[in-house]
Amino acid sequence: MSVSYEIMSQKLGKWSSDSVSTDKEDAISGAEETLARGKVEAVKVIEETVDETTGDARDRVVFNKSRDAPSKQKSTGDKKEKKSSNKKSSGKAKKKSRHSLGDLLVIIFLGTFSVVSSVAFVICFMSK
Repeated sequence: MSVSYEIMSQKLGKWSSDSVSTDKEDAISGAEETLARGKVEAVKVIEETVDETTGDARDRVVFNKSRDAPSKQKSTGDKKEKKSSNKKSSGKAKKKSRHSLGDLLVIIFLGTFSVVSSVAFVICFMSK
């Protein structure tokens, strides 16, 4: 079994992943520091336990705090768990990246431009 802790933050009502840690206390203190900087509305830490033999994963919120509310640290026996199957996790600290629609359009444009340039080069080379 591998266990990781994902730090999530909420800005303008939308949740995003900040980082992932393998240590629960580090993740909670990191979430509290993120909230203290004042640039987010709320933070939470999600514990993910993965059975590496089956690929089954269990997620549960172990820490949840907003700027205006006291912290809600969940006990180990919390019954609100989300079960998902075939979800893989390396268990190492990692940072997730998110692409916006604009980023994806730029990638598509550059890919298309590259193909068109290659075809034009071949046509010019073949015509000589």
